[in-house]
Amino acid sequence: MTRNQINVYLASILTTIAETDEAPSGIIYSALMANFVTLNEYMQLQTILVSSELCTLSHDVLRLTDRGHELANEINKIKAA
Repeated sequence: MTRNQINVYLASILTTIAETDEAPSGIIYSALMANFVTLNEYMQLQTILVSSELCTLSHDVLRLTDRGHELANEINKIKAA
């Protein structure tokens, strides 16, 4: 994946989870599979989200942290402009 693709996927994941505050990891991966994201690539994206403290992962459910909510809100503002 290119850096641009990573950023687009991370933004998509964050804004999607922000709609409900949490999402099963498998559902997020299934949606990304439509864009030919491999399991290894998805695991890299998930690692970035968790290690940068944008999400937590517990029992295969991704939940946004406060920092993740803030970034998702900023992304949504940019998309709305």
